Amino acid sequence: MYMREWTRCHRPTMSSPLQLTASDEDIKSVTIYKSDRAEVARSFQVTLQSGRNEVEILGLSSAIDVDSARVTGLGDARLFEVSCKIQKPESWDVSPDSASERIRALRAKNATLSQEKRNAESAARLLREYGKSLGGQTQAVPPADADAFLDRYLARGADLARTCARLDEEMLQIQREIQKISAEGSAVKGKTDGRVTAVIMAKAQTEVVLKLTYVVRQARWKPSYELHAHSDESGMPASSVSLHYRAIIMQMTGETWRGVALTLSTARPSLADESIPELTPSRLVPPPTPPRVGPEYPGFAGWPDRPAPIAPPVLGGPPGPGAQPTVIIQPPYQSRARSSRSRSRSRSHSPPIPVPFIASEASSSEASWAASDVEDEVELVVPPSSFKPTTSIAKESPLFISYKIDGESSIPSDGEDHKVSIAEPSFQATVSHVVVPKVKAVVYLEAKVKNTSDYRLMPGPVNIFFDDSFVSKTSIKDIAPGGEFTCTLGPDLGTRVTYNRTSKLETDAQTSRFSEQYATTTCSASTSVTNTHPFALAALIVRDSLPISDDEKRVRVILRDPAVLAEAEQGEEKDVGQYKASWSDDDGRKKGLYEWHCSVEAGKDVTLLTAWDVKAPADVKWIEKS
Repeated sequence: MYMREWTRCHRPTMSSPLQLTASDEDIKSVTIYKSDRAEVARSFQVTLQSGRNEVEILGLSSAIDVDSARVTGLGDARLFEVSCKIQKPESWDVSPDSASERIRALRAKNATLSQEKRNAESAARLLREYGKSLGGQTQAVPPADADAFLDRYLARGADLARTCARLDEEMLQIQREIQKISAEGSAVKGKTDGRVTAVIMAKAQTEVVLKLTYVVRQARWKPSYELHAHSDESGMPASSVSLHYRAIIMQMTGETWRGVALTLSTARPSLADESIPELTPSRLVPPPTPPRVGPEYPGFAGWPDRPAPIAPPVLGGPPGPGAQPTVIIQPPYQSRARSSRSRSRSRSHSPPIPVPFIASEASSSEASWAASDVEDEVELVVPPSSFKPTTSIAKESPLFISYKIDGESSIPSDGEDHKVSIAEPSFQATVSHVVVPKVKAVVYLEAKVKNTSDYRLMPGPVNIFFDDSFVSKTSIKDIAPGGEFTCTLGPDLGTRVTYNRTSKLETDAQTSRFSEQYATTTCSASTSVTNTHPFALAALIVRDSLPISDDEKRVRVILRDPAVLAEAEQGEEKDVGQYKASWSDDDGRKKGLYEWHCSVEAGKDVTLLTAWDVKAPADVKWIEKS
């Protein structure tokens, strides 16, 4: 009923569309998502006439999603229709603000100036010829007339010279402006052939602020961090660090985001159908019959590209390719019966038989710059940036996090990375000195940083600076408020490390003709750490490893010193004099990886000793291989 009355009272009037150029109005706000998408909001001041109004907005990004355009802010007017399409403008339908039109106007002006210069040069030439003609007259010229002519000649010649110089300067500036516009045009990535048409019905003439919102592709962001640590007056690393939380933004939409209100969202909206997948039944079917192997069937076993089977490792030589060693750490005087019972219990529990199934091949997803959340990203390291400390308003929901950047941001459509500051919180850090002397006799500073801010840190690369000097690069995973991550602050040149390993082979006496003769290799590793700093190293961690055996029945590794380490469980620390020893994290006991924990006073040194035996039959040869 309402629609019939509206149509009867407000019959559509046929009028030319009201055309608006997108570049005439700046973009108000942009929300960038993590899925190569961004939502752009524009506003236009529009005067609507009574009845039907057709509004065309030209020069929008060609990367616009044609189904995403929304028109709001019409007040009492009603939106009847909105459509969006990508259409290249006709040759006559060119915006006066376009680069081609600006260059055309400048070239026309340059042609006018060039003609003016030619006219001035012609006038100067005529003036010179006229002066020469006076010299050929037979009748003498009075001195007063000659003086007056020379004054006019010099004045007119000076005016013409200044005119030519001014025209040369103006033409030079025009050429530079043309080069600048051409360079800007080549730097801009993306086109602006999108247009939105809206049909609006108004009861009376009215002024409205039409708000156009649409989604574009080719816009992305990813997090990036700079961790800044400093030393105190004594040279010791301070317990407080600052994290510069940045966003790297890239866009190639063809539109310049100038002075926009910027919001970064971790949401990943998709323009495709995101319905819940349908579950299909699974069936048990016989496995495919493998091809028969033999001389009469050379197609399988006779393939020249078929890799040879991996042979089991031979004791006394290097392990075969692909061999995965098992860890055997045995305390001294360990009971063989106890070990045998443990293995017997382990064998009594057979692993479940795997059920074969046929899996569907997963479709490959589109590679995206925005999806590079892995930690091995390569990023150009730059000196500490001079960004002013800024803040952002973080809003977290169960599905995503959004950061509203304080102030206005400008991101050109050039396909280059642009950094925007999100926040610069300060964190508490626990600094340790860590050395792995078996690999490299260098002590490193390691900081364990706790996220004491309200910001959730997204996965991304971290450039680390110590006293404003770049020292290393790392990456972090998702760190919630209260979470921790570790990073290296670089080597400590004020701490010296010496590492020595020795081994001695002894053959056991043969007790009888029927007993097997064994050989024992006694090994030791000595690590000396000297602290030359004026302050103590409160937390020194020395990481080392024991060899592991592939065959515990024939080749055994027996830890002699520190003996208490052989009895320690994973995650348990044992006192060794004034020091502590423990297995390293991540199955250190199984892998033979252990750590010393100690402190070193200023100007002092410590020596840490580890000893073990490798016992094997005398005829079995073995080597230690990392």
